[in-house]
Order: sequence, then C-alpha cells, then structure tokens
Amino acid sequence: MNSIKFTGNATIEVALGATVILNVAGTGQATPIDLTGGSTTNTSFDPSALQIQYAGTGEIRLGGNSSLTAMVYAPNAATTLSGDNAFYGSLVSGTVNVTGNANIYYDRHLSSEFFTVGSPMMSSFSWKKY
Repeated sequence: MNSIKFTGNATIEVALGATVILNVAGTGQATPIDLTGGSTTNTSFDPSALQIQYAGTGEIRLGGNSSLTAMVYAPNAATTLSGDNAFYGSLVSGTVNVTGNANIYYDRHLSSEFFTVGSPMMSSFSWKKY
C-alpha cells in the first residue's frame, strides 16, 4: 500500500492469533502514515499482531486521542506523537518527537520478536590452530 490515514474514530481489528503486516511505500506522500482523530489501531492489544514497515523518509503521525498497538519499523522516518494518545509495542524510527500527553509503552515480550532484513546468515568465520 502507498499510505495509511485514519480519522474520525476509525479502527483496525486483528483477529486473535492472526498477524497483519503492512508494507507502506509512501511514494509522493509527506505523511504516509497518519493515525489521528481518535483512531484505535489493533484492538487485540497484541503488538506482534500488527507490524508496520516503512522505508521512506516521510512523517509518521499519531495524535488526537488515538492509540496504536503495533511493531513499527521505520528507520528513516520522523515519528511524531502528540496530544492525548498512547503507543503500545516497539518503535524503530529515525527520530521520535513526543509532545502533549502522549505516551510510549514498550512491551517486553517483543524482545524476542523483531524485524530482520532477510534470513539470518553467518557474517564472519575464522580458522584456529589448537
């Protein structure tokens, strides 16, 4: 998908046991991910059930009494959390700006679940004489 915009109390419901991965392209968008206006994203409140990946440099915005429960991987983006909102999960972003009454809650069980680029592989090897 190219962008996500939620306003006016919009919700995403992820079924129990399901996982949704959103790959956002953000082509030609200044704010490709905009979750504002009282939106509730991932009503299961399991951050590993909703994964948002974005490689662009646009802005991710969460504000206006909204909540997001997700794993967000956007290493080049600028993320802004403002107003009375809550973020539950994990967030990797180029910059993070938190203002107003915004809160970030890290879910510790996510320490074993995180994004990787491709399959794991051996990156070094050496021979030793005994």
